[in-house]
Parts: sequence; C-alpha cells; structure tokens
Amino acid sequence: ILVNFRPEYQADWMNRSYYRQLPLSPLGRAAVDELLLDLIGVDPSLAELPQRIHERTGGNPFFVEEVVQALIEGGELEGARGSYRLVAPVESLKIPATVQNVLAARIDRLPEREKRILQTAAVIGKEFPESILKRVAELPDTELAQGMSALLQAEFAFEKSLYPDVEYAFKHPLTHEIAYGSQLSQRRAGVHAAVAKAIEEVDADRLDERSSLLAHHWDQAGDAEMAARWHRRAALRCASDSPADALRHWRRVYELARTSREFPDATALRIEAAIGILNLGWRQGRAEEDDADEVFRAASDLAATSGDARQQLLLLLNRSNHFTLGGRPELSRPLAERALALTEGVADPELHYLAQDLIMNFCIYRGELREGLSALERRIEATFEAGVSIDAMGCPAQFFVVYRGHVLTLLGRQDEASGLIEPAVAQLRELGELQGLSWGHAFSADHYFCAGEWTDALAHGRRAVELAEQVASGLALVMAHEFYGAALLGSGEAGEAASHLEQAVDVAQRTSAFLSREAHMLALLSEAHLASGSVESALKTADEAVAAGLERQTPACEARAHLARARILLAEDATGSEASLRRCSALIESTGARVYIPHVHETRARLAHRAGDEAAFERELREAQRLHTQMGATGHAARLAQELEALPS
Repeated sequence: ILVNFRPEYQADWMNRSYYRQLPLSPLGRAAVDELLLDLIGVDPSLAELPQRIHERTGGNPFFVEEVVQALIEGGELEGARGSYRLVAPVESLKIPATVQNVLAARIDRLPEREKRILQTAAVIGKEFPESILKRVAELPDTELAQGMSALLQAEFAFEKSLYPDVEYAFKHPLTHEIAYGSQLSQRRAGVHAAVAKAIEEVDADRLDERSSLLAHHWDQAGDAEMAARWHRRAALRCASDSPADALRHWRRVYELARTSREFPDATALRIEAAIGILNLGWRQGRAEEDDADEVFRAASDLAATSGDARQQLLLLLNRSNHFTLGGRPELSRPLAERALALTEGVADPELHYLAQDLIMNFCIYRGELREGLSALERRIEATFEAGVSIDAMGCPAQFFVVYRGHVLTLLGRQDEASGLIEPAVAQLRELGELQGLSWGHAFSADHYFCAGEWTDALAHGRRAVELAEQVASGLALVMAHEFYGAALLGSGEAGEAASHLEQAVDVAQRTSAFLSREAHMLALLSEAHLASGSVESALKTADEAVAAGLERQTPACEARAHLARARILLAEDATGSEASLRRCSALIESTGARVYIPHVHETRARLAHRAGDEAAFERELREAQRLHTQMGATGHAARLAQELEALPS
C-alpha cells in the first residue's frame, strides 16, 4: 500500500516494522524548470520567470502550479498550456508569499456564481457528488453545469468518477480548506443543514453507512438534537469494527446532551452515551481517563433518578470492567454488591445475565475460577434463553461459549473445552462481529497452547492479531499479541514470540488494557528470553511477573509467574526453584488453576534429573504425562510419552 500525507501527520501504523517512509523533498531548480516547461512553454518572454517562481515557491510543485494559474487568471500570461507568453514586465509581477494567499486570491477573483458553487462544494466535503451539489447549490442545472465546467477548467477541482454518479473532488486539500473558510459562518451552517437533508434524501437506503457524515453536517449546522441522534447512530454502527471512532461519537453525544437540554430526551441520550463511553473505554484501555469517574457518577445519578435499573446495571458493569480488567479488582467488589441489590426480586432475565457478567469477570480475574465459571454458565444460560445474539454490552453471545472454554482450560478441563471452542468461533465468524471474533480466536489460541497443539494455536493466534489490528482495540491487541506470542513460544520461535509478548506488555502498561493479565504476559516473556539464551533477562522479567501478580491481585497469573521463575532458576543453578514451585502449587490450590499442575510435576522431574535422582525424575514425569492425558492436553501428553519411551528400561 502506497500512501502520501503532509509532514505533520502521525499514525500508530507508522511504527510497524514493515513501514518505510520516503520523504519527498522540494523540487530543485532543474525540476521546477522541467515542470514549468510543461505548464507554460519556452517563449523568450518567459526567460526570467522560472527563477522568480522557484525563489517564491521554494520548490513546492503545487505552489508552482497555483502561481501559474494565478498569472493566467490575472492576465499576465496569455496563450495555452505549454505555449504561454508573458505580457507584463517580470519585475512587476506580484507573487504572494504563500500558496494559501495565492489560492485565496484566485478564489476571490472568481465570478460570483463560480465562487458560490466552489464554497458550497467545500461544505459538502473534499469529494462532492453532483447529486448532492444539485440539491444545495440553488442554481438551474444549466448554470450549475457551466459553473462547474469553469471550475474544472481552472483546476480547482476534477472529475473523480462518472459512474454510477458523477463525483468531483478538490484538486488539493488546501483548496478545499480555503474555499471552506472563505464564507461567512452563518451561510456555512445553513449549507451544512441543506447538505444533511440532501444526503438523507439521496442515500435514504444506506443511512447507517452515512451516519458519521450526517452527524458531522448536523454538528456544523448547529442543530444539537439532530447531531446527537446521528452521532448515536454512527457510534452503534462502528462499535465492533472501529471502537475508537465509536468512542469519539459517544463522547460527542454525551457533550451535546449535557450542554443542550432543549430537546426532549437529552437525559436518556446522555445516560446511553455514558454507557457507551465506559463500555468502549475498558475495551480501548482507557481505564484511567480523567473524566471516567465524572461520567460514571453523573450518569448513575441520572439513571437512579429515572429509576431505570437496566441503565444503572450497565453503568455498574462497565465501570467494574474498568477496574477488573485494568488490574484493580478490589474496586469492583462494591459495584458488584450494588448490582446484585438491583436485581433482587426482579424477573427480567437481561438484568440477571448482566449481573452475572459482573460477578463472572470479578471472580475469574481475582482467581476464584470455580465461582467465576458458575456465574459464566448462568450467564450463558440466561443469554440464550433470552434469544440474544449481541447483548446490551455489545458482546456476541457465542463469545461467552469460547470464554467458558477458556475458563475450563484454566481449570484443567481441556477435554470439555475442546468441543466448545471451534463451533463457537465458527458462529462468531458467521456473525461478522470483528472484535468478538478477535477475542474468540485469542482465547482459542490459548486453549491450544495449553493443550500443546502448536499448529492450531498458531492459526488462531495469527488470526486474532490480524483482526485486533483491524479494529485497533487495546483489549483485543493485548489478548491477540499475548496468546499469539505464547503459540510462537511453544512452537520454538522464541525471538518472534518475545516481540509479540513485548507488544502485549507495552499496550497493557500504556493504556491499562487487560492489565489484569500483566503477570501472565511477563511470565511468558521471561520464558521467551530464556529460550533465546538470555538467562539474566529471563530472571529479571520473571521477578517482574511475580511482583505484577501480587500488585494486580491476580493469583492465577501469579501462579504462572512462579512456574516461569522456577523453570528459569532450574536453567541457571536450581537454587530457589523448589520454593517457587511450592508457591505455585499453593496458588493453584487456592484458585483452581489446575492447568499448571502437570507443568509443576514436569519441572520437579527436571530438578530431580539435575540432582541425579533418576527414579524421582521418571516418577514425576509419568505423573505429568498422566495428568496431561487426563485433562485432555493431548500435545503435551504425546510429547512426554515420547520422552518416557526413550528412557532406559
């Protein structure tokens, strides 16, 4: 993909390893001469003009072209393209100092009809369909056609496409910018309103697709009610595929509803926007935004006043997810208690499954896996009973089936999880909800990683990364890079694994997205360092992982950190390895994270082998292989079975 942009433009994708930037320098004198040769020709009267133009424009080719157009329109150049002659002394030519000044002067010289057409087109946008222009230009078709022909001839715009409808585009963003700013704000607002109405008429069959554009025009028209409604529609439309844009739209709804109370349902829109802001906030990873508390408190007060239990519950749930997934689960407990109080004696199934959502996430990330699984199963049952495909949180129902598989895997019940994951991911794919599908692939990658099935883990992890980068959600990016990094580590690609795991840690620490997984990510990263031969870096990262598990109060992830530390100490000198394994075992017992038990036995086997105790080595290795088989971790079971077969009888 080849793109061009002005020097001040910045984007996240410019930091990718596959990105290459080729700066375009100003044209030198020889290149300016060549360009002018094509534009104006070689008449003797032009001999001194190229030097004057080069000095003034600094080699900016667009500036060069606009100066030539200005001289033609001012009567200083006569003739046709490639064969002009200068009819005024070169010393008398007044070339403006900036291209903006040249453009402003050219627009100001236009006849009134052409000027108004250009200004109206600028309100429509950098690209403007003829069908919309006709409806807002307030000119007979013949006059509009003549005016547009003159503007095309003067190279203010060009025909972008002829089929299925004629569409024009401004020659340059600066032309659009100056034409837009050259009109009074009151007239501009009126044209924005007219453009919005015209779009609603012309594109009546695809208004969802046009919702963001309509929100922009109503905003610029100064109609707060219409702008809020279209921003809401745009937010709902792009929540899955572009959460950053959805968050921007919800913020605008919130602001319009907060400051413009003249339309009837401003309060309801403000509460809905607050729910959207908080919901997308934890997904994007902005748990520490300055206004999150204010938005939550203000909207909660409004929802309590209105008596809407559903809105109160959604606010509590989204705020809880900020804390739980952002690595501060202790702040979720009072919110869970408030949520349960709201559902007491209420028969609404939606309220009950939303309340289970809050309990489920809190328990799972606090290391109460069995309780979390129970809440998750109640949630799934209530969701499917209610016939919901995308719930009030914007989550696909089938995602929770994959999530259940993830928790079952952590509990050491991979055999049960195996039958759930692939059908649920296939249904997510059919649904086309990209963010939920990315999460589904990420958890599937983790399941296959825990089973030792590297091929499937890699396939799901790779797809999770592709989808996460497409939707650019902080949560999805952390999940995808973590679990794809794990799959790469398991398949022996330690260097690439470390790169993806570092990306996961970086996004999590910068944005608080999925910071509850920090200890687990760092544990995997420490093992990637170990596999790359850097024992010192591995041990340092493993210590960071243990500290993160304690700080985030995520004991299941802390267990994984102690397992990684034990493995690294074993590779170094074995001192302290057993102590880490004991701590890991204690955390497994308290959380139910049995998926790690076989790995504890395998690490003890390696310790025994290092100490020369071959009987203990074989005993522990056989126990690890038995547990993997019992749990359904087929890849790990096969790996250890092969090693056991090779032992001397």
